[in-house]
Amino acid sequence: MGGKVIETLADAIAIEILNENAIITGKGNELHLYTKGTKNDKDDELWQEHVLDITLTNKIHGIHKNGDGSLLVYGEKEFVLLSSRSEDDIPQFHEFFRATLSDWISCGCFLTDPDEVILLTAHSIVLRFAYDIEKQSCVLKERISCSDKSTLYCAHLYGSTWRDLVVFSGNAFGELLIWQPSENTENHEAASKPRASILLHRIPAHNGVIFSIDYDDETKQLITTSDDRAVKWWKVKFCDGNNGGWGNSTLQAVASGYGHVARVFKGRIIKNDSHTYALSVGEDSYFCLWSCKGELLFKRRQQFGATIWNFIYNTHNKTIYTLSSIGNMVAYDLTHELQRIQNSTEAMLLLPEVRKENPSEYIAKVKFLKENYLLGITNENRLMRMKYQRDLKEINGLWEELNVGLNFKCTVMEVYENRIAICGFKRLLLLEWQVEEDKFEILLDQQLLEGVIRAFVFFSFTSYLICDDKGNCILQLDKNVSPRSLTLAKCKEPWLTTALLLSHGDYMLISNRLGNLLLYKLNDNGESYDLRDTLKHPHENLGATQLQIVKENEDSVMVRSCGHDGAIKLYKISYKEDNIISCSREIVQVAWIENIIPKWHGEQDLFLGFNDNHFTVWTREYDFLLQLACGGGHRCWHYVINSKEQRISLVFIKNKRVRFYHLPLLNKGLTSLPPAKKWHIAPCNIMEILKMKQGTIAVSAGDDNLIKVHQITHQGLEQCQELHCHISNIRALKLHAINEQEFLIFSGGGRAQLCINKINVANNFHIQELLNYTVKPEDQTNPTNNKTNYNFDPETRLMSLDIKPLNNGEYHIFIGCSDGYVRCLHLQLSPLKIQLTSQYFYKKCLLHVKYVKEYDYLLAAGTDGYLRFFDATLTHCLQEIKHHSSGVNGLSLRFDGSHKELQILSGGDDQSITFSSLDLSQDFKCQHNFTNPSLHTAQVCAAAICSYGQYGYTSGVDQMLYKIDLLSGEIIEKFHSCVADIKGVCLLGDDLCLLYGCGMQLIKLKN
Repeated sequence: MGGKVIETLADAIAIEILNENAIITGKGNELHLYTKGTKNDKDDELWQEHVLDITLTNKIHGIHKNGDGSLLVYGEKEFVLLSSRSEDDIPQFHEFFRATLSDWISCGCFLTDPDEVILLTAHSIVLRFAYDIEKQSCVLKERISCSDKSTLYCAHLYGSTWRDLVVFSGNAFGELLIWQPSENTENHEAASKPRASILLHRIPAHNGVIFSIDYDDETKQLITTSDDRAVKWWKVKFCDGNNGGWGNSTLQAVASGYGHVARVFKGRIIKNDSHTYALSVGEDSYFCLWSCKGELLFKRRQQFGATIWNFIYNTHNKTIYTLSSIGNMVAYDLTHELQRIQNSTEAMLLLPEVRKENPSEYIAKVKFLKENYLLGITNENRLMRMKYQRDLKEINGLWEELNVGLNFKCTVMEVYENRIAICGFKRLLLLEWQVEEDKFEILLDQQLLEGVIRAFVFFSFTSYLICDDKGNCILQLDKNVSPRSLTLAKCKEPWLTTALLLSHGDYMLISNRLGNLLLYKLNDNGESYDLRDTLKHPHENLGATQLQIVKENEDSVMVRSCGHDGAIKLYKISYKEDNIISCSREIVQVAWIENIIPKWHGEQDLFLGFNDNHFTVWTREYDFLLQLACGGGHRCWHYVINSKEQRISLVFIKNKRVRFYHLPLLNKGLTSLPPAKKWHIAPCNIMEILKMKQGTIAVSAGDDNLIKVHQITHQGLEQCQELHCHISNIRALKLHAINEQEFLIFSGGGRAQLCINKINVANNFHIQELLNYTVKPEDQTNPTNNKTNYNFDPETRLMSLDIKPLNNGEYHIFIGCSDGYVRCLHLQLSPLKIQLTSQYFYKKCLLHVKYVKEYDYLLAAGTDGYLRFFDATLTHCLQEIKHHSSGVNGLSLRFDGSHKELQILSGGDDQSITFSSLDLSQDFKCQHNFTNPSLHTAQVCAAAICSYGQYGYTSGVDQMLYKIDLLSGEIIEKFHSCVADIKGVCLLGDDLCLLYGCGMQLIKLKN
C-alpha cells in the first residue's frame, strides 16, 4: 500500500502514560507520542507531538505497557508488540512482532512471572502468549474460552499473573460478566478447541450496552458505564476474605450517578491521597468527577462538542488527558477541584449584611471599584463601600456608608475606572473617587430628561450617554462640548440596552429594548442626531448587550454585537452610504452573552455570560474556562479580571445577599498541549477546493451545520474561518472565484435552505452573508416542465448544486433536491434578487447535479443509477445513460477539449465503479467505457478525475482508495485509510488526495 500520510484527523481511542514526560496515543491507525522537556528546558511544561512510523491497518483501540517499557498495541483483529529504549528521555520504539487474529480484540494486557501477553477476543476467548524481546518472538501457549459466548462491547483485564487474572466484560444486554481463565478444564469433545472456563458471575447491571468497566482491588470497588447514561458503583465482597476467590464473591450495587446527557464511553476509578473518586467521559463531550456515593462533584465540557472516547488520569500531577473523535488530546488539571472537595471549602464568600440591627436593609446594586473595593447601593438608597483582600479566605470587614448626598431611588449604577454614575428619576449623580485622598468628589448632581433614567453608558472617562424611560437621550462628550440630544422611537420600553460612539461622535450605534439596531448621524447643527438606518432584531426580540469596534477606517467601520441569543453578529457600517450591512453570524456556547473581552490572552477573545443558571466564561481556543452556579442572569452582577494573574473576581446578589468569588481562569492543563485541531464534530459531507493567489483553499461542510474554510499548508489543513449560517445539515457546496481576493460559497442542505456567502481572503478571510434563502414551491408563472401538481415538502434537502455564471454578477443556480426535482434559480447580486426560473421533476431523489459549461448542459444523477443530460433551461431530457443499478454516490467530470469528450467517473451503491467517455459533438456517442463491479467491497462514495485525465481515484465505505488508469482500468496504486464512512475525495495536486468523512486524511501518493 503506497502513499505518505501528511495529516490524519480521526478517532483517537487508545492512550497510555509512559512516564511523567511521555504519553502515547492512537489517532486513527497512527501512534502519536507526546513528550515534554526536562526542568532545564525553558518550556518544560509544554508538550510536543510526534507521529511514529509504526501504524496498524485499522484504528488503534488499545495501548498497554509493561514494566520495561514494551508496548502492546492492538486494533480490530491486529496486534503489534514494540520494544522500547530511551534517547534523551524520549522513548524510541521498535516493532518485533505483528499478527492478525480471526476475531476482534476486545482487550489486552501484560503479565509477569513469566513475561506473557494476554488478548481477549470479542467472543470471550483468552489467548495466552509467551514473548521474548531478544529473540523477537511471540508464541501462543494456550486458548481459554468462557462458557458464555456473548459478543463483548467492553472488557477489563485485572491481575499481574496468570493465576490472579480476572476478566470483567460487558455485553449488549447490560450484563456484567466475570470469569477467571486460569480456572479451566480441557475440552473433552475436541482437544484442538480452546480449554473451557466457567462463567462465575452474570449480573444485570444496566438498561443498555455496557461500554466500560474498571476495578480497584484496594477498595474492592468497581464501576461500570453504559448507554443508559449511568455511572454505577459496585462493592465486591469475598466470602472467605481475599483468599476466597471470585467464585465465592458477591457484587452489590451501591450508587448510580447521572451527569451525562448521552452515552458514557469510559469510566475509571482514581485516587487522591486516601480518597477514592471516579472520572467518566462520553458522547456529550463532557468529563465528570464523581464521589464513591454517586455524587457529581465537577463537570466540564472538554472536547469542543466532539465525542470523548477515552481518557487517562495522571495521579502525580492530578491531570486528566482526554481523547476525542477528531483526534485531539485535551488535558485538564484537577488540583484545584480536588483540593476544594477534600477540604470542604467553598470558593464563594458570603459578604456580611449591611446592618445587623436592620436586617430588612440589603444591597440592591453592586459594582467593583478598581480591584480591591466593592460599591453597593441599598434598598434604602444608601451608598456603601467595602474593602476586601482577594487572598483571604474570608472578608474581615463591614460595609461603610459614603455620604455623597444620595437622596433618591437608584435605577442605574455604572462604574468606569474611578468614576461612578448613579441615576434615578430625572436625576444624575456623577462621582469621582480621589484614590490618594480616599474621598469622593461630586462632579455633577442635577436633574435631567423627563422620566426615570433606565440606561447609562460610559464611552470613556469623560463621555457618556443617558436615556430615560420615554426614549429621551443626552450625549455628553466633554465638559467643553455642549450636550447633544436624540429621541428613540416610541414603543412599550423605548430605552436603549447599549450604545457605541463612532467616528469621533459623528455617528452613534444604539440597540434598543425593541431589539433593533439603530444608526444615528450628527445633524448639521451639531446639537442632535438623526436616524439613518435600522436593522431589525439582529438578536431576536431582545436588544444587544454589547457593541464593539473590530476595525475602522475612513469610509467604514466593522462592529460586532452580542446578545441573549448565543450569537455574535458582525456588521459593516458605511460612512458614505449611512447604512448597516449585516456580514456574518457566529453561534457560541454561551446562551446569554453579556460581555466580550477582546484579545485577552494572546489573540483569543473572552466571552462572559450565562447558560441557564450558571455564570460562564468561554473562549474559542479552550472552550469553557469557568462555569459557576449563580441562579441565572436575572440579577445584579459585576466582575473584574486581573490579566496578569489570569484570575477573575465575580460578585452577584442572590437572595438579597452579596456573594463573592475569586477564581483562576486559565487551567494549567489546557495550555500545556498543542492547540486542538478544528474539524467537524459530525461527518463531513462535502468538500471543495479552490486555488487562489494566496494559496489553496479548502471549504468543507457537514452534519454539524458548519462550513469551515481552511488553508492547505505543508503540515495539513489550517482553519481560517467558520460559517454558522445553516440550521440543518449541509449536503451541497460550490465555490466560485470572483477575483484574485474574493470568492463565493454556494451551500445547501436540510430545510430547503440555500446560503450564499462572500469570503475576502486578503482581508483575513472576512465573511459577508449575501443570502439566506428557503427554496419554495413553484408559482403559476414558473410551472414545472413535466408536472404541475405538487405539494411542497418544507423538509426537502438540497442534495447537490452547481452554478452557471452569467454577466454582471448574475448566476443560474442548479439544485438537485431530495423531493425529486431539479430546480434552476436566477441570482442577481446587485441589487440582491433571487427567483425560481424553471424546474424538472426527476421522479427520484437527486444525488448529483453538474453543469457542463462547454455545451451548456446539466448532468443529473439520482438514486436510480441513471445519468441524465438536460439543456440549461431544464426543458427536456437530452440523453440518459445507465451507469449503476442503484444510487450514484460519487461522480466526477472532466471535459477533454482536444477530443470534445466528456469523461465521467462514478461510484455507486452497487459497489461498482464505472467510467465513460462521451463525444458530446456526436450525440453523446460513447468512445470508451469500463465497469469494475468487484474492486470495492462496499458502497463507493468518492470519485475524482485528475487534471490531465489519465487517472481516476475512487473510495468508499470499505476505506480503500484506488488510483485507476482510465484507459485500461488497471489499478495503479491503492491505499487503506483509517477514515470511517468516507464521503468524498478531493485532489489538491496530481497525487495529493484528501479523503473526508468521519474524519479527514491528507495523503501523498507515489508518482
